[in-house]
Amino acid sequence: MKHIFSGFGWELWESNGGLIILDGEGNIYKSVLTTFEAKKWMKENKTSVCWRADGKWDWSRKEKIYG
Repeated sequence: MKHIFSGFGWELWESNGGLIILDGEGNIYKSVLTTFEAKKWMKENKTSVCWRADGKWDWSRKEKIYG
Protein backbone atom coordinates (compact mmCIF):
# COMPACT_ATOMS: atom_id res chain seq x y z
CA MET A 1 0.00 0.00 0.00
CA LYS A 2 1.12 3.54 -0.72
CA HIS A 3 0.31 6.45 1.60
CA ILE A 4 -1.20 9.47 -0.17
CA PHE A 5 -2.68 11.86 2.41
CA SER A 6 -3.49 12.22 6.11
CA GLY A 7 -5.93 14.72 7.51
CA PHE A 8 -8.99 15.33 9.63
CA GLY A 9 -8.34 12.09 11.54
CA TRP A 10 -8.32 9.89 8.42
CA GLU A 11 -5.64 8.49 6.11
CA LEU A 12 -5.86 7.96 2.35
CA TRP A 13 -3.96 5.02 0.85
CA GLU A 14 -3.66 3.48 -2.59
CA SER A 15 -4.08 -0.29 -2.48
CA ASN A 16 -4.11 -2.63 -5.48
CA GLY A 17 -5.00 0.21 -7.84
CA GLY A 18 -7.85 1.53 -5.68
CA LEU A 19 -8.09 4.27 -3.08
CA ILE A 20 -9.16 3.51 0.47
CA ILE A 21 -9.74 5.63 3.56
CA LEU A 22 -8.50 4.29 6.87
CA ASP A 23 -9.79 5.38 10.26
CA GLY A 24 -7.48 6.43 13.07
CA GLU A 25 -6.92 2.84 14.14
CA GLY A 26 -5.92 1.69 10.66
CA ASN A 27 -9.17 -0.06 9.78
CA ILE A 28 -10.53 0.25 6.25
CA TYR A 29 -13.50 2.57 6.38
CA LYS A 30 -14.40 3.47 2.81
CA SER A 31 -13.31 3.01 -0.81
CA VAL A 32 -13.24 6.08 -3.06
CA LEU A 33 -12.63 6.79 -6.73
CA THR A 34 -10.50 9.97 -6.66
CA THR A 35 -8.24 11.81 -4.25
CA PHE A 36 -10.51 14.86 -4.56
CA GLU A 37 -13.54 12.82 -3.52
CA ALA A 38 -11.56 11.33 -0.63
CA LYS A 39 -10.28 14.65 0.72
CA LYS A 40 -13.74 16.19 0.45
CA TRP A 41 -15.29 13.25 2.33
CA MET A 42 -12.53 13.33 4.96
CA LYS A 43 -13.10 17.04 5.58
CA GLU A 44 -16.87 16.59 5.85
CA ASN A 45 -16.45 13.66 8.26
CA LYS A 46 -13.73 14.97 10.57
CA THR A 47 -12.80 12.58 13.33
CA SER A 48 -9.95 14.51 14.87
CA VAL A 49 -12.36 15.42 17.68
CA CYS A 50 -12.41 11.71 18.57
CA TRP A 51 -8.71 11.70 19.49
CA ARG A 52 -8.43 11.73 23.28
CA ALA A 53 -5.58 13.22 25.26
CA ASP A 54 -4.48 9.75 26.40
CA GLY A 55 -3.66 8.80 22.80
CA LYS A 56 -6.70 6.62 22.10
CA TRP A 57 -9.72 7.03 19.82
CA ASP A 58 -13.19 7.52 21.30
CA TRP A 59 -15.62 7.26 18.38
CA SER A 60 -18.62 8.20 20.54
CA ARG A 61 -17.22 11.75 20.80
CA LYS A 62 -18.10 12.32 17.13
CA GLU A 63 -21.74 11.43 17.80
CA LYS A 64 -21.85 13.76 20.82
CA ILE A 65 -20.44 16.71 18.87
CA TYR A 66 -22.11 16.26 15.48
CA GLY A 67 -25.33 14.63 16.70
